[in-house]
Amino acid sequence: MLRLFFVLCAAVFSTHAFAASFDGTWHVIGKTTVGDCTKSVSGDVSIRDNRIYRTDENPDDMIGAVNDDGTAWAHLEQDGHVVRASGHLHPRNATGAWASNSDECGGTWTAVKQK
Repeated sequence: MLRLFFVLCAAVFSTHAFAASFDGTWHVIGKTTVGDCTKSVSGDVSIRDNRIYRTDENPDDMIGAVNDDGTAWAHLEQDGHVVRASGHLHPRNATGAWASNSDECGGTWTAVKQK
């Protein structure tokens, strides 16, 4: 659940209008604020051509989309756990929220674009 959580939270950012400037690696920190999931996790994700990609061993179990206004969503399903996240990307950072109905928990995430 730990990897599932941070990857989904991490994944929710990019915009169509500025996609090229947001391409790259982003470092994400996710925090649980409701429920009994892991309290804090971190990791990296990749943004490429308005698509959200996991950078770990399971790149195909997540889907995500980015809207022209900078809002985005993602859905990750792994080992019976389901996490949904949404958020907004800015030029160098991103913020959002996540929830897991399967694990009855949720929280927030932040991300910073790496140089």
